[in-house]
Amino acid sequence: MLLAGLLTCLALLLLGYWLLLRPRIDELRGGYGEMVARENRLKKAKWPMDSESLKAILEANKSRLSGKGGLQSASKEGMSLACSMLSAKLSERGFGSVSDFRSGVMNSLYQQDFSEMLTSFESQGVFVSPEVLKLSVSSKSRYNYQLLLQCWTVETLVGQALRSGLTFRTHDSIEATSLEGKRRPAALVTALPIRAYGLEQKKVVDPYLLEIPVRLGLSGSLESMKAFLSSLNERGKFFGVLGFEFIGLPPNDTSGDEDGMLKAGELQLNIECASYLQVK
Repeated sequence: MLLAGLLTCLALLLLGYWLLLRPRIDELRGGYGEMVARENRLKKAKWPMDSESLKAILEANKSRLSGKGGLQSASKEGMSLACSMLSAKLSERGFGSVSDFRSGVMNSLYQQDFSEMLTSFESQGVFVSPEVLKLSVSSKSRYNYQLLLQCWTVETLVGQALRSGLTFRTHDSIEATSLEGKRRPAALVTALPIRAYGLEQKKVVDPYLLEIPVRLGLSGSLESMKAFLSSLNERGKFFGVLGFEFIGLPPNDTSGDEDGMLKAGELQLNIECASYLQVK
């Protein structure tokens, strides 16, 4: 009987080992193997192995990201600079927020601003055609505020080009009809399609920044072109330069000056600039 009892106890111990202890041992062995593998990866990455050093690195990275002068602060300052021109426009026109602007602009407001822009342009000798500009007083959109953004961007860029002493080249075959009904060569000013930048969430892109590009065809002196390019980065009137092309034409007078030096011919500039508006 005693022997049978001992055998029974031994069988129960073995059964408990296989059912309870062995799985736990295998689990611990696997966890230890994973820990060793992680430790080896950390050593290869040259990370410190003690928690205090890791905490110090974490705090330094947090400070670099969100501290004074950190990446988040620099990102906000950059976004504020990029959107400065249109943000100022919104304030001037009495819109308390971007949300109010997006929902509160009627097509009649765009038509009013566009008509005033045409009058200003023509008084300065710039005549625009819907075929070249891609905008007109009768333009329609589901988003009236975007038409107004294009109008403001065109108006500001044309004004800065004229103030810099540049003139607008004209289309070879397309003419504009002035407010007086006269036919004039159409200036090379084009409002390009608005681009939206956003973050993709659940396969849906949620725009947070709008880019409003405009293409200009200009001519003038090197000094005037330098003045115009400098004006694109004035405080409160930032424009991104998306691309440009300089063209130097042959001199009109090949006889040269009194020293026999040829005078530079007309310089032409084809440039795409953009304003920006943060919508989120």
